[in-house]
Amino acid sequence: MKLTRSTDYALRILIHLAKSQEPKTMRELVVSLHIPYNNVMKLVQRLSKSKLLITRQGKGGGITLGIDPKAISLLQVIQVIDGPTELSQCGNDGSHACELTELCQLKHVFSSIQSRINGIFDAVSVGEIAFDEINLQVVKG
Repeated sequence: MKLTRSTDYALRILIHLAKSQEPKTMRELVVSLHIPYNNVMKLVQRLSKSKLLITRQGKGGGITLGIDPKAISLLQVIQVIDGPTELSQCGNDGSHACELTELCQLKHVFSSIQSRINGIFDAVSVGEIAFDEINLQVVKG
């Protein structure tokens, strides 16, 4: 499992906004975070649609967080940007399920590992990262 560049950019945007007291424009995000404009635009649209960001146009407008940054987990951001996390297709009940699922001894192992990974991502918030309050014991397990 590898996080995409889009997820990395989305997390950087959210962390930057969590630290900010003022609404930011797209241009300010591009310049501050060194993220291409088109990427910022698409990510702001997706994050706004999921209510993680609020965008306001006009004077005094800009981009702000839609909810408390401590209520935004890494897992939530990953799922908004990339969809469900998936270590492997083992145990997947969807149309991509492996034809060996019935015989496979690995599916329970991979499912357990995936649950642990999701638990770690869910236990860490954007706010904790932004304000340097992350509990490394959660990450270390």
